[in-house]
Amino acid sequence: MRIALACSGMGRVQRGYERFTEDLFNAINDRESVTLFKGDGVRTGTEKVLWSVSRDGLLKKIFPDSSVPRLQPYYYECLTFALSFLPHLVRGRYQIVHYIDPPLGNFLYRLRDKFRLDYQMIYTNGVGMSPRHYQRPDHIHQMSLAHYQTAVDYGIPETRMTVLPPGVNKNRLLSAASKKEIRRKYGVADDTFVVLSVSAINRSHKRIDYLVEETAALSKDCLLWVDGHVEDESILTVASERLGRNCRITHVSSQSVGDLYQLADLFVLASLEEGFGIAIVEAMYSGLPVLVHRNAHFSWLVGNENCLVDMENRGNLAARIAHLMDHPLELGAISSANAAEARKRFDWSASKEGYLEMYRRIISGHN
Repeated sequence: MRIALACSGMGRVQRGYERFTEDLFNAINDRESVTLFKGDGVRTGTEKVLWSVSRDGLLKKIFPDSSVPRLQPYYYECLTFALSFLPHLVRGRYQIVHYIDPPLGNFLYRLRDKFRLDYQMIYTNGVGMSPRHYQRPDHIHQMSLAHYQTAVDYGIPETRMTVLPPGVNKNRLLSAASKKEIRRKYGVADDTFVVLSVSAINRSHKRIDYLVEETAALSKDCLLWVDGHVEDESILTVASERLGRNCRITHVSSQSVGDLYQLADLFVLASLEEGFGIAIVEAMYSGLPVLVHRNAHFSWLVGNENCLVDMENRGNLAARIAHLMDHPLELGAISSANAAEARKRFDWSASKEGYLEMYRRIISGHN
């Protein structure tokens, strides 16, 4: 097999898109002919860095916070990445191009048609997109049963989809250092209750503004720590005004994310929908209790009623956090249950065979 994995943000940002692509590559690259194409980072024989305009460069100043896709830096990053990808697609004779960034896929379709290339395209639905927006891929990798069922109901044939959850890179998450040692490293007191969210920092999807307001409504002090790529800088101002020193916003390396899971007391993701939610599973795997929105996908993902909160309405999340702060035994029980659930269901050692089988099936024509 000749497989190309492509993600324009790898080496630049640490979203779920990038962590999934990196972990998938690391899980299977010792077994098959897989080449990783990324935006920056280390170059090796099987890891290629393609030139592209960075979403955080000059274009971010020209097109700040635009809601029009073609006026977003991300759009141009994917466009220039695809153009740099073209010579490799022509020479490499790849049988499959597997991608997760939706705009990148649109450009790769056009290049395939224009230059009469014959690679098969697999789209990983990592954002919970409506099926009407992903009808063009040859095959759709669904990360959850809920999104798979939505696509079936829409009319996409079951034969064009595969349901496979991503795995967890436990080597990146688990450390021999104690919680006290890690807190000392980051300057966090032992008695500080830390609410963590690992997420892109925006209002539209990740709803970090909602998370800030709910934390500010607590009667007890806690530290809200949000780690991720800043997509809406106005949130930095809101967080400073509403929480002051009780909020930290960072963007640590992928290798350091595990430290944050281990120093925190509670993980929260405020988005109402996700294609999967790799940070949720990473937090669970690390032994953190998590709180997510109550819907079919998150219910399937966490497998624990105690982790579900209706986050469409103000006050519900704050009330649940306050309750858990007052009931440490309940918090500990959720933590233990989460770790057991995640380690049973989400591990690359078990799931990578499913990805290899998906590739083989598509290459053989059984799409």
